[in-house]
Amino acid sequence: MSRDVPRPLIHVVAAAVTDGTGRVLIAQRPAGKHLAGGWEFPGGKLEPGEERLAGLARSCAKSLELPWLRPGL
Repeated sequence: MSRDVPRPLIHVVAAAVTDGTGRVLIAQRPAGKHLAGGWEFPGGKLEPGEERLAGLARSCAKSLELPWLRPGL
């Protein structure tokens, strides 16, 4: 992509989840993905028009394999 062409704006969300002892939940990026093996907070890219909380719940449910996760829980 040329430097003269503006890139589309991509909104991302992430969750910082801690427990009562101060441990922090982080996820390891899967093999085959950009920056595979790296560690990150759970989250991801928002879909066009998606609300932040809904996108965060969707992304965390997918990446952490928690299908019951929904906004407001």
